[in-house]
Amino acid sequence: MIGQEEMKAQVRDLWRLCFSADSEEFVDLYFRMRYTEQINSAVVEDGKVIAALQRIPYPMTFAGDVVPTAYISGACTHPDFRGKGVMRSLLAEAHRQMYREGVVLSTLIPAEESLRLYYDRSGYALCFQQDEKLLTGKCLFVDKYSSFLRFSEIDSDKFLSDEVWNFFYEQQRKRPCALLHTREDMQAVLADWIMSGGQVWAAFSVETPVGVAFCLGTGEDLQVRELLASDPQTENQLEVFFAEALWGRPPFAEISFRRKWGIPGGWLASFMSSLYLPYGHACIRSR
Repeated sequence: MIGQEEMKAQVRDLWRLCFSADSEEFVDLYFRMRYTEQINSAVVEDGKVIAALQRIPYPMTFAGDVVPTAYISGACTHPDFRGKGVMRSLLAEAHRQMYREGVVLSTLIPAEESLRLYYDRSGYALCFQQDEKLLTGKCLFVDKYSSFLRFSEIDSDKFLSDEVWNFFYEQQRKRPCALLHTREDMQAVLADWIMSGGQVWAAFSVETPVGVAFCLGTGEDLQVRELLASDPQTENQLEVFFAEALWGRPPFAEISFRRKWGIPGGWLASFMSSLYLPYGHACIRSR
């Protein structure tokens, strides 16, 4: 039996070994803002952590209700113990712990394509897709509505203020099948997003938030990873803003938009091209 601090230190070391591409800043952020003893599951052999994962709680909209789920994060096994069923046993135990806590739905995002089949064998199935669309000026309808909107890049403090946060959360709730970020969770999400060079933009009607977008990259590499708007007209004006103002180009430039959604769900908009990519898996446990 190892103590809490020793457990955390060993799980962190295992993370750094298995996910060597992650920056030290991200690892620091994760173990400061996400990791807790209560959500950690690990396999210990001879006083050493050889496999670990975290069960991050997320509410999810489903069939008009909100249900508890647990997102599997940081699943990793020491290279010397791979191929021996260690992670599969750990997942099974994590599922039993979730069930004891009243959580019957687990979600995860495979880190690479080869892991999809692996998680399928542990009861997971593809239930979330990433909708990637290429937006051009031909898809935009420009009107005078933009004169009533103010666009502003916002920091994490502004995003988490009551007015912006309440708008964001209500827009999340409208989705038919989606994981919901809590205010506490968004603190970690925003810290990671901004640390990675991401930007958050908001549209205001007078002082009322009517749209939020998460952007990554600049110039021709600009991607809008998430966009939430109060109505299609506001969504369109955010698209015009990114094409013209943020890029400094005419609205015939191309922008990549992405949105993650569950089944059923989708992003209703008029785009030039669309590609639906596998994204996240889910598993339901009855015991």
